[in-house]
Amino acid sequence: MPILQQLMPGFLAMLVLYWLAEIPKPPHFERVLQALIITGAIQLLVLGMEKLAYFLGNYYSLGEWSEASGRAIAVILGGGTGIALAYICNNDIAFSLARKLRLTTRASQGDAVHIHKKMSAHAVIIHLADGRRMMGYIDAFPNDRQTGVYLISSPHWIEGEAAIPSTLTHSYMILGTDVQWVEFLN
Repeated sequence: MPILQQLMPGFLAMLVLYWLAEIPKPPHFERVLQALIITGAIQLLVLGMEKLAYFLGNYYSLGEWSEASGRAIAVILGGGTGIALAYICNNDIAFSLARKLRLTTRASQGDAVHIHKKMSAHAVIIHLADGRRMMGYIDAFPNDRQTGVYLISSPHWIEGEAAIPSTLTHSYMILGTDVQWVEFLN
C-alpha cells in the first residue's frame, strides 16, 4: 500500500490532465512514465513545503507536520498539477511561448482544434458533403472528425447567395464526417 500512496499524486495529475485537456492520449506506457516523472516532482515539492513549514513553525504554528499531512499535500498538489497542465494545454500556453521563441510551429491541440479556438468568434459557413451549406457559429468542434460532431448555433441555410434563417431551430448538430470544409467569415 505505501507504494500506491507514493505514486498516487502523479497518477492523479495525469488522470485529471487527460480528463480535462483536449489532447490525444499517448500510449499507456508513455502515460505511466509521465505519471512517474510528475510523482518525483511532487515529492520534491512536498519535501520543500515540509522544510518551509518547519521554518515557519518557528514563528507561527498551524499544527504538527505528519506523514498523513505530507500525503494530503501530495494529493492536493497532484490534482492541482493536473488542472494546471490541462489549463496550459487547453490555452496553448507552452506551445505559444515555444512558437514565439521559434522553437516549433506546432500547437498543443490538433491543427483543426487550434484553428477553431483561434477563430471561434467568427461566423462560419459549413460546406457539407452533399453540397448544402450552412452559416452560423461553431459552439462545439469535434476532437475526432470521424466520431465527433459540430454544434452550430444561429443556423442559416445558404441557398445561392441568400442566407435563410432556421427560425425555429436554436442549433444543429452535424457529424464531422458530413463536413467537407469550414469557411471562416470576417
